[in-house]
Amino acid sequence: MARDPVVPFPLGAPARARMERVVFVDVARSVAIFGALTLHCLLVFKVWDQLAPGALKAVGNGLFRACTPTFFLLFGVILEWVYVDQVGRDGGAAVARRLGRRAVQCYLGLALGACAAAIGGGLTWAGLPSALVGLSDVPLSSVLRFYTFALIISIPVVILRPRLGPALPLALIAVIWLASPLLDLLSWPQPGSTWAFPCAFLFGHPPLWVGGSLWHDMSLVFVGMVLGNRMRARMELGLAPFGGGAVLALTGLCLAVVAASAATLGVHGLAEGYLGTAMTLRFQCHPAYFALSTLTALGLLGILQRLFPAVPSAPPRWPLMALGRHSLFAFAVGNAGLSLLAWTHMAWWMGLPATIAYMGTMCLLVRSFDRRQGR
Repeated sequence: MARDPVVPFPLGAPARARMERVVFVDVARSVAIFGALTLHCLLVFKVWDQLAPGALKAVGNGLFRACTPTFFLLFGVILEWVYVDQVGRDGGAAVARRLGRRAVQCYLGLALGACAAAIGGGLTWAGLPSALVGLSDVPLSSVLRFYTFALIISIPVVILRPRLGPALPLALIAVIWLASPLLDLLSWPQPGSTWAFPCAFLFGHPPLWVGGSLWHDMSLVFVGMVLGNRMRARMELGLAPFGGGAVLALTGLCLAVVAASAATLGVHGLAEGYLGTAMTLRFQCHPAYFALSTLTALGLLGILQRLFPAVPSAPPRWPLMALGRHSLFAFAVGNAGLSLLAWTHMAWWMGLPATIAYMGTMCLLVRSFDRRQGR
């Protein structure tokens, strides 16, 4: 068996400095943001809907839809690498303020997207207040609502993590999925009622919101924390961050979930639920959706670690890389711009060049923002 590649940095270097120089994680974040924005472009410019169902569209659905859960998992990795370390150095109160400020920024990004959707016609002006307080969805920008809540939830988790150890996120994952069947037994609002969307967003009942639910999606964040802890431990030994028993165990667990789901749903039902247009597994917060998304994220990290050294002499400064470093700016501004363009009625065959032009413009815009921040 081939030996894991050794990470080329001194073991005596500060842990946080080593974490910040893991380039393939930055690349993975950038790829996830790029994929999510590209899918939104293809939807707004009417390209994806025109593509006939088939193998190509199914593969595209699988890849595009894995972008958001991949970013959730990487969010957990960053929580472990950056904020857990900061608790020991700066104290819990300082870290709580930083995460709280980030949550406010995410909400402002959501509000920007809601206002843009009202201007572009994706929301009515009468429905804008409802969207701003979380009683209805915000087209394209709704994932920023998840991050607003996820950052707030992460505050006590990050503060308690050094005290309770790496078992804390594992325990939270177990609580989420062991309690999930109990949610089915509760009484939930009917679709169309005032509280239907908030309940769908928070717990997946009724199944109205395409983004999974906050309850279930947080399991991906906690998986990321577990993975981040093991990656840091491997780096302390001079090994490549991604790999080892933890990755194998997580892969095996996800494959077992997929196999069990295939036995109950059938192979065709599983494939249609994950890759099909209806996205039934995602709407239902089905464990198979999270297992398949996690496998995709693990595969992406494994490939990118092979392509990019952990500590290059000169980290790549491509415009694409800026998307990962400034993900909130990229996602908030990129989706707000698309909401403003949603009123356009171009022919579908013009949508592909429009997508290329829009994504190129976004990469250059975020790269310019990156340079300004650097100065």
